[in-house]
Amino acid sequence: MFSVAGEFDCLVPDFVVYRNAGCLGRRVRADVLLVGEILSPSKTRSDMEARKGPYSDAGIPCYWEVATARTGTAIEMVRAYALAAGHGPLPGGARPLRLANYLVVDEWTVADANGIRTSFPFPMEITWSELAH
Repeated sequence: MFSVAGEFDCLVPDFVVYRNAGCLGRRVRADVLLVGEILSPSKTRSDMEARKGPYSDAGIPCYWEVATARTGTAIEMVRAYALAAGHGPLPGGARPLRLANYLVVDEWTVADANGIRTSFPFPMEITWSELAH
């Protein structure tokens, strides 16, 4: 179960974007538009995959991963995922572990001079210099 604001059921993302800031102090799962994790040396790829499960089970529509430079704290890459419900055809006898899962829908690197520009889950533009603060 996903929780924030002092209700630690099992997992708290590194950052959260809410639909309504007036909801602090209560369960906000239905109001969450985006959760994200910052990739660090202490988090393995399998850790990151395991963290997506509770977020997808909670129905959170957007999940982001932020990768920092191997040296320093500069952000090198941001990867956006969207929640996909259902699944395609599977080989005989195979069943999906989850009914919803995240699919990569966008990726930005420092090579993208315009920074992060997207319309999902809402229109936003973020420059690399804004992320450096």
